Amino acid sequence: GLSLLSHPGVKLLSDNLIFHDEERVYSCPEPVRLDAASVAGMTEAGLEPERTKLPYTAHPKPTYRVGPGRRAAAGPPGAVFFLRFAPKSGVTPVDAQRAASMLVAGNDLAREIKDYRPSSALLSILAAERGHPEPATRARLERLLKSIPCAIFRIGEGEKIAQTAARLAECAGESG
Repeated sequence: GLSLLSHPGVKLLSDNLIFHDEERVYSCPEPVRLDAASVAGMTEAGLEPERTKLPYTAHPKPTYRVGPGRRAAAGPPGAVFFLRFAPKSGVTPVDAQRAASMLVAGNDLAREIKDYRPSSALLSILAAERGHPEPATRARLERLLKSIPCAIFRIGEGEKIAQTAARLAECAGESG
């Protein structure tokens, strides 16, 4: 997904976490972990990721950030893609109800991953303080997703990052 930044005018709202108010998605500029192959592929696509100051000993993969000029503050979503590795490339549309269920399931899984537990707990506390019982309810996500295309986007074996970015850009362009 980050390799889409090599296309003119594309800005990142979020790589992993989303915050929304049922109309707009807000920026979440978290550091992203990239392996050497991903960095090389992004460089080939004309994008040089910015290395964070997090020491290499903190995580097996170094972390990077997207500079402020390439991040968007907020905006309505244009499409939601669930990236999957598969034997063959392809795109399968999903409806808003299924997409919302998939996002909630992904959120539940992220809560189980050691690195995200503290962040998830903090976000739940902040949401509760603001009167929101649960940050990612299925019904709220469905309202956000009902007017945009959602799809499972399969990345075929051996597909280069530039090919994936071009296919994502094409799919996103078709959705507006």
